[in-house]
Amino acid sequence: MLLRILCQTGDEETRTFLESCATDIEFAYIRKDIEEVLQNWSPGAIAPLVRPVSTPADLDLLWCEFLATGSVEPVLRIIDVLERPDHVRSKLEDWLQATSHRRPRRGFSIPAKILRRLLIRRLWTKASILCDPHRGGVLSPQDLDCHCMTTGWDLDRERAVRIAKLLPVNLYGEDAYIGLKAVARWSLASHAHQHAVIFELCESEAAKRTGRCRTLLLEIVAKAALSQDDMEKAFNALQESLTPDPEMERRQSDRARGEWERLLRLSLDSASPSPEPPPAVREAALRTIRATEAADTYRAKRNWVRNADRGEPTADDISWECQFARSANFRVFQTMW
Repeated sequence: MLLRILCQTGDEETRTFLESCATDIEFAYIRKDIEEVLQNWSPGAIAPLVRPVSTPADLDLLWCEFLATGSVEPVLRIIDVLERPDHVRSKLEDWLQATSHRRPRRGFSIPAKILRRLLIRRLWTKASILCDPHRGGVLSPQDLDCHCMTTGWDLDRERAVRIAKLLPVNLYGEDAYIGLKAVARWSLASHAHQHAVIFELCESEAAKRTGRCRTLLLEIVAKAALSQDDMEKAFNALQESLTPDPEMERRQSDRARGEWERLLRLSLDSASPSPEPPPAVREAALRTIRATEAADTYRAKRNWVRNADRGEPTADDISWECQFARSANFRVFQTMW
């Protein structure tokens, strides 16, 4: 094994050393092996930080680089694998959009719609992948490449085959791409459990990254924290993972807060664009219902004043803010004393 390593990574000084070993009586029992290595001498430099990451073996080389040097640069390259586009999601959304705009053939329109509905329902009930047939998108927030390839944190080939059969798209030839992301997730979680520097790196990178990469890193942080019985950090990481892009969430919250203040100041007179009588209540309610049905997300806020006679709210009062995103994401935040 050592000879093979030297053959792959050696230089001229290594060759000179092996030539001396070939004439040394101490290594007589492997002389033929040494001579074979020298005869086929053609080392190629292995540079993990330069070569593209395309196989699990490349991930292994990066981990070896980290263990040998202590540098986190190779680990950052492993984290970059989690940034790669979600192939399963992309193919599913292409299928959803294609089938939603496809003109039905005469005599086959109803069966085609029923088949599409059944496929979407089966994806949800048997693979926990939620699709929106009307907007042609996938609502499940997790990285579907990892979701299809793993059970918990372990790679699961049987699960991958089972879900591939459920998908209405062809994943032939995609195993290497999809599996690499799942292996990167598993290896990061494993090393974060063993090395504090990896745990801290995943934590710091989660604060910088967005989207599904951020979600995956926060799940890794939560798992490592849980193994250390740090329940507070584990819970906080999982709570943060609900927000793929904190900056966008902050902007949306600020805008919603401003709209809320405007709503509080509304009256029938201020809502009327002219001196004419305000529109009928029923018409206004119907417009509101139609706008709500067409929305992808909405927020609602309710204040509960324990004693209405006191007038202004105090520290003892309670408020709830609800956030809803189609079609199955619902969160409630409670603020109280």
